[in-house]
Amino acid sequence: MVGPSLPAPELANHVVMVLARNDKGAGFCTGTVVAPLKILTAAHCVTSAANMRVHYRDEAGQPVMLDVKRVAMNGLYRAKAPQTREKSIDLAMITLANPLPASFGPVQIGGGGDVGEAVTLAGFGVAREGQAASSGHLLKAEMRVRAPQSNVLLWLENPEGAGACTGDSGGPVFSNGQIIGVISWTEGTGGHHCGALTQAIRLSPQIDWLEREMGR
Repeated sequence: MVGPSLPAPELANHVVMVLARNDKGAGFCTGTVVAPLKILTAAHCVTSAANMRVHYRDEAGQPVMLDVKRVAMNGLYRAKAPQTREKSIDLAMITLANPLPASFGPVQIGGGGDVGEAVTLAGFGVAREGQAASSGHLLKAEMRVRAPQSNVLLWLENPEGAGACTGDSGGPVFSNGQIIGVISWTEGTGGHHCGALTQAIRLSPQIDWLEREMGR
């Protein structure tokens, strides 16, 4: 999270890091625990199950890596949507090979997201754009939903320049303790790519797909 943000230890039992590798290298995103075996993230963050892991730190601060059993992308996801301006539902559901510890609490999926609504973003992304060493810490930022109203996207902003950035993709948009969106894309000003606008996929219109994947 760039701009004004705060550590979010109270969210550590809801939010995890999603690791992926492909022929171009390796990277990470953020994901939200929605069931003991299920992690919700962005479709552009995932690859084959064999090339993914879910990461968190245990109570002693030691890193834990969990194997992934299955990855399901929303059928309406379009990888080239930013260039082609197609409608794209940038969501993916990860199924773990083994359940998370009981200390993790699944987050309830909710509605909301009206213009002017206050929301909270969370993620492990960079705190300073372009500086990879500033990533890896769970941070939160306070935002507001702005126009236009959409049944696909939440448009989020903070006048002080807070917002998601590299590594925060797939992270949650919280409202009243529920997840209402998944971070998908960011925009900056003056040559930057973060800090002006954060877009997230709105979850309430995708409830059928979400419930189907959570039930598998």
